[in-house]
Amino acid sequence: MRTLQLEDLKFTARTICKEMMSRGIKVEVISTKPSLVRYEIDGKGHFLHSTISEYSPALASEIANNKMLSSRVFEFYGWNHPETKLYEDDISLNKFIEDNHKIVVKPLDGAHGNGVSVGIGNMEEAKVAIKKAKTFSDNVLLQRMVSGEDYRLMCVDGKFIAAIKRIPASVVGDGESTILELIESENKNPKRGSNNYEKSMLKISVDGASDYIGAENMANIPQLGEKIRLSGPANIGLGGTAVDVTDIIPDDMIKVAESVSSELNIVACGVDFMWDGSNEPYLIEINSNPGIGNHDSDDPAVKSRGVAKAIVDYLVAKA
Repeated sequence: MRTLQLEDLKFTARTICKEMMSRGIKVEVISTKPSLVRYEIDGKGHFLHSTISEYSPALASEIANNKMLSSRVFEFYGWNHPETKLYEDDISLNKFIEDNHKIVVKPLDGAHGNGVSVGIGNMEEAKVAIKKAKTFSDNVLLQRMVSGEDYRLMCVDGKFIAAIKRIPASVVGDGESTILELIESENKNPKRGSNNYEKSMLKISVDGASDYIGAENMANIPQLGEKIRLSGPANIGLGGTAVDVTDIIPDDMIKVAESVSSELNIVACGVDFMWDGSNEPYLIEINSNPGIGNHDSDDPAVKSRGVAKAIVDYLVAKA
């Protein structure tokens, strides 16, 4: 059997391991899919799965992964959060749409934006969205849609480290190529990897784009400079991009993010908000095993924010 190498790991695990090794910490790769490494400090071995360590409470991960539990926790602490409920039947679904005008439909325990539909405004759209969500989870969540842009704040050990603004997957027309051809061209970008997160950017999902804009529109030729949005959610996992906004995040958003990660005792916590730049930000969901590729980059032209360093600082202090 081939000995597993550091470069076989996904970006997040690989970056954390490189930070450990730069400090003289012995690291051994046990598995790459899923990732699992053993590191040794002062002669004692420890295990790490991406950002999850022996110091990561299982209950915190359960709360983060179950969006209904997350929602209840947000409400308990009084954090600003859009109205959220489980899908039960079409009668209550119709009332929820009438009360909120536009809603988001998502799998209860999904990730990476898979199965999420936004801007749902009638029963016909809702039934399609629920069917889509149920391909990823038996239970479906309904959430009032709020305006604004998508922000991910990264906290380590309850302290804010970095933030990005996530932008939905899109292509820009050249006046000659079809939307499908533009996607295929963009997916050749060497900064984009496949869906196993070996790079900080992922390829745009052709199937996802087809679902979003309609298969019949994939052959359309956008005008020169015309921007075509290709997904509802802004998740990196759907081919979205990110802009570093660490230095301009308001203090009140940082305070909420730090409170969330501290109260739930999540070592490395991604805290997601929707914010229109003026009103109070809406806390949307949390991630207890977030990727760090948009905060720590192996591209020398991109400023790294030291998330891997903060994680290793924590692990060393706890060892």
